[in-house]
Amino acid sequence: MPQLRQDPTTKEWVIIAVERAKRPRDFIQSGVLIEKPPHRDDCPFCPGNEHLTPHETLAYRNGGLPDSRGWWVRVIANKFPALSPEGSIQREETGFFRMMDGVGIHEVVIESPIHNQILPLMEDKQVEEILLAYRERYLALREDPRVKLIIIFKNHGKAAGTSLDHSHSQLVGTSVVPSNIRKNWKRRRAISMTTADACIAIRYRKNLPSERGSSWMPIHLLSFSPLHPGLHSKPGSFPRSIRHLSA
Repeated sequence: MPQLRQDPTTKEWVIIAVERAKRPRDFIQSGVLIEKPPHRDDCPFCPGNEHLTPHETLAYRNGGLPDSRGWWVRVIANKFPALSPEGSIQREETGFFRMMDGVGIHEVVIESPIHNQILPLMEDKQVEEILLAYRERYLALREDPRVKLIIIFKNHGKAAGTSLDHSHSQLVGTSVVPSNIRKNWKRRRAISMTTADACIAIRYRKNLPSERGSSWMPIHLLSFSPLHPGLHSKPGSFPRSIRHLSA
């Protein structure tokens, strides 16, 4: 089973998934451009080979049974997942180290039934259907309380790390949030709160009667901003950024 381990120095979580080493390899010859056919009998992502993949979680098709032909976009669980829906999100301390089961979701979006069709050359309607599949699976996965972050990404070609050349992308839902994303979210939230505080200050200033003929009156800011901690307690002192916003 995959495992999440935390680096004790950086506090970053890494995924250990040995099953990923068993992935198939379509790119055997390096530096050689191979003309791809529209269909390959041994490709698990081509129509007719649905039995070679895990059961689909979503498919756009004209009728028919699940895991059968007739689809134009198909979403399946990754056969060699980096994360598993099974396990516990309870963190364990082992001496100096912290770890937990690699709980999460790892899915593959098969973008077209045509083996040699690539995303930049697809019809607009087909690209729209792929984006709709992203959205539908995103909305479904965010209902899982164990999923804290959802990432949708696409690799193309051997250099990008993909193992099959049939056009596809991937969707990963993790039970932890990387520190760089947490820090970026906190920074954006702080900026958002500061902007809201500035708007509150402007609104209250304009609603008060004028004093001493000055457009800047000594009022108390009612909201607290983490970027300007003294702003709510000192009358009459407005940072330049708020003075600029109220001009």
